[in-house]
Amino acid sequence: MLPGRVYVQHTRQASYPSELENYSPSKEYPEYPFEYIATCPNVVYGMVRSVFFDMGLDIGHYGTPQWNPLGEIIKKGEVVVIKPNMVMDSHGCGGSMDCLITHGSVIRAALDLCTLHLGVRGG
Repeated sequence: MLPGRVYVQHTRQASYPSELENYSPSKEYPEYPFEYIATCPNVVYGMVRSVFFDMGLDIGHYGTPQWNPLGEIIKKGEVVVIKPNMVMDSHGCGGSMDCLITHGSVIRAALDLCTLHLGVRGG
């Protein structure tokens, strides 16, 4: 991971998944710690994973059950706070305010990756 860099995933086919399945992944990823796999597509989950891969985090274990990208950043026993809406409180575009809100599917994927390191109960 290089300080001062911004990592982005982009695809024209992406759309936010349905909240009916709690934004669970629709693929069985090797490191995924839970049993439930969504029946509806969730492209966003894979895109969040790809950002951590692109950052080079725990690259040696990527694609295995041992992949733990946040293990290099979060130390056991530390408290993790996820602050998803790091934006201004307004926008000059008019229209919907959706651009100011981090979608729950992005937050869910980030929380799951924290769970890999901290465990289901945290710490």
